[in-house]
Amino acid sequence: MKLANVTLKTKIRHRNEINHTFSVLPLPARRILFMAIAQIDSKRLIEQGQVFRITANEYAMIANIDISVAYKQMKDGANELQHSVISIPKSQLLEPLYRPGQFYKPIKTKKNASDSIRSMNLTEFCDYVESEGYIDISFTRVIEPYICRLADGFTTQVLLSAARLTETNASSLYQLIRKNISSGKVSYFDIGVDELKDELNLYRIEGEEKIYLHAQFKDFNRDFLKKNVDTINRVTEIKDLSFEIVERVARKATRLRFTYSVERDLESEEDNFLQEGGAGVGSRMRDINEISEHGDEIPYGFKGSTKEKPEPQKPNSEIPQGFRGGSKKKQNFE
Repeated sequence: MKLANVTLKTKIRHRNEINHTFSVLPLPARRILFMAIAQIDSKRLIEQGQVFRITANEYAMIANIDISVAYKQMKDGANELQHSVISIPKSQLLEPLYRPGQFYKPIKTKKNASDSIRSMNLTEFCDYVESEGYIDISFTRVIEPYICRLADGFTTQVLLSAARLTETNASSLYQLIRKNISSGKVSYFDIGVDELKDELNLYRIEGEEKIYLHAQFKDFNRDFLKKNVDTINRVTEIKDLSFEIVERVARKATRLRFTYSVERDLESEEDNFLQEGGAGVGSRMRDINEISEHGDEIPYGFKGSTKEKPEPQKPNSEIPQGFRGGSKKKQNFE
């Protein structure tokens, strides 16, 4: 799609494996990346060597900033994005998407160490042309399976919301909420406090030890949760966002529940992946929490399920009596 045609319904989609990389990008780089991804049809393979252009006017309009600020952020963002990498455990790497006529060289499947990480560039190039006010971007081949031909395991975000959240922490929390909505949890989800901090990069590594930030929950609540929940409610399509403690261990908060609603008019029909009675206008999007409580296996047919499609029942192939080749005995109706 063209960025000039962006609406409140314009979405960006990407595999969950790269959420961490996106959440730690500087604001200008993150905005440029999202505006480029918004131009991709996530169901199709992008063209080989395809270039995505973002103009200063488009950047300013989508980010809701002054044009002079847009020029500066684009210049900084292009440089940041070109030097950004995506780091993924080698056990989770996706095969490159190959095109007809191309030589296929599958990823080697030799056993890797459990902590083996591969770092890959996000872009082939980022050209910033200040005199004409635009950036041209081309994605690397290895990033393609994470941003196009998506079928499952991806996060959907609203472009205008993602681009207008200026704080990294608010952006990371918004992305986490949209990840859960994309998996079918359309009204709430539960998450451990440490798991939440892992998702939001709220930790540091000292030697071989992981040290979580905001060790006291009252500090976490005051300095992080309340502030960013208020920001998301104010800036994005997520409304009525709140949280509560649902589990304590030795009086310490260990598990939270986030509840929210989504402005229905801003959700396009194709986003209603889980619907009662099949897809269709007016049907209610099903919340996976309604059919699968925490710890239960998600049934086949619902987003997030790992179950395989059941084998269809084979029809009775026996030829009835009275037809050529039939072997069934004639029924006695006396």
